Amino acid sequence: DNRIYHNNFIGNHKHTHVFYCSGSRTNYTDYWDNGSEGNYWSGYDGVDSNNDGIGETPVTIYAVFNIDHYPLMGVFRCYNTSLNCPVNVVSNSTIEDFQYIESNSTIKLRVSNMTADQTRGFCRMTIPHALLRPCYNVVINDTVVPYNIVFEDANQSVIYFDYEHSTLDIIIIPELASSVLIAVFMVATLLAIIQRKRRVN
Repeated sequence: DNRIYHNNFIGNHKHTHVFYCSGSRTNYTDYWDNGSEGNYWSGYDGVDSNNDGIGETPVTIYAVFNIDHYPLMGVFRCYNTSLNCPVNVVSNSTIEDFQYIESNSTIKLRVSNMTADQTRGFCRMTIPHALLRPCYNVVINDTVVPYNIVFEDANQSVIYFDYEHSTLDIIIIPELASSVLIAVFMVATLLAIIQRKRRVN
């Protein structure tokens, strides 16, 4: 009756072993997910056709009693923040840097490919609303990219986005903040044009 999730089982000859008492009629059941997310298993060859970062083929640990119904398609990482609200990230990328900037409610990360031949990457990110209220803009190398809302309630949002791989800078900011920044940029540009015209005249 243990609940085991958000672990990374990587490069083991055998990831797990469930012990049973010989001759016992009791089925010892452990739970290998939390009902929405399980564990990362290296060597897992399932697919994620609905783009949510979760594999669609369960991982059977032992018979029908010990199953990870929601295996992760990438490594699980948990980053604490200055507000003590963790941000969970599931990704098949190497995360070189993670920052939460409290002053402007911004999440920043730098990612790179795990292997030289990796061409696509993804992030499944759980964002507490105490850090960033929805809706969001996901900006990769200065370009706003679409994302899927996997799950959302009053406390958190789980989003998923993918990208063509290289070393990338990713910023997640509240949509309103992005609109304000764009407006400020436009006003600054307009003022610069007016100032230039005055100098010419």
